[in-house]
Amino acid sequence: MTPAEFKKIWNGSLSSVLAESVQILNLDQADKDFLIQAGLPTSLYPEFSFERLETGELDHLDESEEGEGFDEQFHHYRIIGEDGYSMPVLLNESEQGTVWVLSGDFERLLYLNKNVRELAASLIAFARFLKSSRTEAAVNEFLAEIRNIDARAALEESFWSECVFNYLEEETQPAGTADHPLVSQFEHPLLGTLLFNNENQWEGEAVLFKNLSRCGWNERLVTHFVYSSSNQADDQEFAPLAKVPASFHYPIKITFASPDNTPPTAAQEKALKYLLSDEKRILKRLVNAVKTYVIDSDWWEFLQEELEGDLPKLEAILREPTGWLSLIRFRQIHISRKIEAGSVVIGFDCSAGWDNEHGLGFQIIEGEVIDIGHGTVGWYF
Repeated sequence: MTPAEFKKIWNGSLSSVLAESVQILNLDQADKDFLIQAGLPTSLYPEFSFERLETGELDHLDESEEGEGFDEQFHHYRIIGEDGYSMPVLLNESEQGTVWVLSGDFERLLYLNKNVRELAASLIAFARFLKSSRTEAAVNEFLAEIRNIDARAALEESFWSECVFNYLEEETQPAGTADHPLVSQFEHPLLGTLLFNNENQWEGEAVLFKNLSRCGWNERLVTHFVYSSSNQADDQEFAPLAKVPASFHYPIKITFASPDNTPPTAAQEKALKYLLSDEKRILKRLVNAVKTYVIDSDWWEFLQEELEGDLPKLEAILREPTGWLSLIRFRQIHISRKIEAGSVVIGFDCSAGWDNEHGLGFQIIEGEVIDIGHGTVGWYF
């Protein structure tokens, strides 16, 4: 598949790699050209994200946070993306760019595709599968298509085989009632296709937010310098940006509680419209809550200890409210069916530069922050 063909077929945003970043990779020239001229999907919800290609942060597995515990024999694996469980998608440079995924138990590498170009073709096939009925026949049809692209990728022990049969298992969950049979997907007028997950939620991905989707531009940088044991050994400078880069924007997972498998209620739809129309006011109030939470807890002292001489650079951008927003990246917005004071409670789960394990979570009612803490606060209620 050529870059032009992929760009013509793919209906969504793509993350490409700068030419200077590609040159460090041991790949066939055709794969290098593909990453520069087309790239890979910024997001293929709910399974893949290749957004990091844009940043050029193509870390070696053994030197990355994700690869903690892997020794130098894994140095030839570079991280190019993440799967739906935030496990790294890898290029094996010793094989000129075979693509692998680290398993969720951190014990296996699952073969994905022979090269970047065949990965792109497989992603197109997988996007079609996600829109299908996900029956056994659809699974077999998908694997047949993968087999035509890359025979090894369709074997039982490969990533694609494990992944697609997991979807088949999800689709065999108990059917609802005679009056209301279980519905697996719902077409939302604003969000497009929503899928019903095993948490009794409608789940989709939102690209509609103009402000929420632009928070967090310094989050990964701060996380790297605070948590990476190798940050003293590399040449990267701690240089947080005061303003969000023009191209920085990402999709956000959005869920609607639905214990009875019915579409979002009128109150939930009203909450969604409120989010879309009042983003700036929500963020303005969130800044004060985040600032208080970090400074009044042990997290500020933790940042002081870890950043040491670089702390003044962080303090400089935090003098402006937007500086605090640059440290949090929205992962999920959960619109519950819980009503307080006449309004739906909305939860937010974010990654946070100061806490790479638990993140940040908060709940709001009509813009007022009513609870804040670890990421689970944003969805476990």
